[in-house]
Amino acid sequence: MSAMLDVEGLEQRFHLNPGFLDRLSFEGGRPRLKDLVVHAVNGVSFSIAKGEVLALVGESGCGKSTVAKTIARIYEPSAGRIRVEGEDISEYGHADLLPVRAKMQMIFQDPFASLNPRQKVRDIVAEPLLQQVGEGARAEVADKTEALLARVGLNAEHAGRYPHQFSGGQRQRIGIARALSVNPGLIVADEPVSALDVSIQAQILNLMMDLRDEFGLSYLFISHDLSVVHHIADRIGVMYLGFMVETAPRDTLFAMPRHPYTRALLSAAPSIQPNRKSDEIELTGEVPSALSLPSGCCFRTRCPFAWDRCAKERPVLQDVGGGQSVACHLLDEPERDTL
Repeated sequence: MSAMLDVEGLEQRFHLNPGFLDRLSFEGGRPRLKDLVVHAVNGVSFSIAKGEVLALVGESGCGKSTVAKTIARIYEPSAGRIRVEGEDISEYGHADLLPVRAKMQMIFQDPFASLNPRQKVRDIVAEPLLQQVGEGARAEVADKTEALLARVGLNAEHAGRYPHQFSGGQRQRIGIARALSVNPGLIVADEPVSALDVSIQAQILNLMMDLRDEFGLSYLFISHDLSVVHHIADRIGVMYLGFMVETAPRDTLFAMPRHPYTRALLSAAPSIQPNRKSDEIELTGEVPSALSLPSGCCFRTRCPFAWDRCAKERPVLQDVGGGQSVACHLLDEPERDTL
């Protein structure tokens, strides 16, 4: 399968603008202003084939939503390459990005905040398409808008209402219809069901899966809920402190996680199984600040297997077979994995 999306060495840094005293440091007894930089995304690489769903998971603040927004060019990438169907959009300006928007659309976490409260639903769904085809095709756009609303489970009556008149699940359906209006090949979904009730989550996930089959869509799916990811993903990428620490096919990752952080995430997931595995990992301590990344392995300050090498050398993703890649020094010295 050809790639719908290729991301290579993506970095995202945010320069803070704190007060003078917060930036002041002393070296050799002399004051010096220090530059405060948040290292939100650090050299992330992955690809998504046409029709494939890749999910990014990790704790809050790990950078997965920043990856999504940088790929969608809501944020300007600090470094790295973003290719959509082979077209490098990393340095595109606003005008250059307009035709790319027809290939890539985004579904946001908060459906209410992402919809214009002053527009009726028909105008919200039609607006992206009108930007592509022009005002002269309003009749065709109106027909397509009605068909899209029907496809996501809304009817003609809903088209004349405003966003505040809908439930959370219905608003997310509107967001999905808006994303589909320009016939994209890639949908970037940033926590699209986390704000919804569990029963509504299942409906939206099933709708997204049906639409993938019907339109051949690819998804970059951001989530912290492993049960949701297990339901929808083909492959999974695990992020920690802005780094990709493991990627694998869904079933492989759930059955045989190799990175200690991935194992800890799966250990923390709720389970109805009476006998949990004996090799569960329980993390202690806090996630380090992205203002000052640890030397070596980013996970070493919380990892029960960390040793001297972890503080000196940053691990890189290594292919371990079966489509699985892991960034961990335990691959070279597995005897240290004693839990």
